[in-house]
Amino acid sequence: MTEESELRSRWPLAFNDQRKPLALGIHGNMKIAYGDEAMAAWVIHPRYLRNQLEPGAARIDLTGAEVGKVTQAERERAWLALIEIHNQIYRQRREKMMNPSMARWLPFSKEDEHQEIRKGIPKSPKSKQE
Repeated sequence: MTEESELRSRWPLAFNDQRKPLALGIHGNMKIAYGDEAMAAWVIHPRYLRNQLEPGAARIDLTGAEVGKVTQAERERAWLALIEIHNQIYRQRREKMMNPSMARWLPFSKEDEHQEIRKGIPKSPKSKQE
C-alpha cells in the first residue's frame, strides 16, 4: 500500500497540489496495484474531479507531460463522482451532528471539505461544448 506522501515525493510533477488528471493506467507505470488506497483517494479528491470537468483538460504522465485528453464521458463520470462526494460530505456532517464522537471517514482534509462545499456543485458537463 502506498501513502499520498510517497506519491508526492516519488513523482512530484504528477502528484502535487494542482491535482491534474492522470494518464489512464498510470498505476502500471508506477508499479503499484490497481485500486491502491492512496491512488483511490487521489482520484476521488474534489480538486482532481473538478480538474477533469474543464473542457479539453489534459491527462499527464509521471513527468507531468501531456499524454491525452479527458473525454466527454470521463467528464460526465467526474461530475457524477463530485455529486457523490457532496452527498458523502453532507452524510458525514449529519452523522457527526447526531453523534459528535464519530470519527471523520472522508479521504481528504476538513479544509478540502469546506472548500468543496463553498464551491458547490458545478453545472453538468453535458451543457458545455468541448
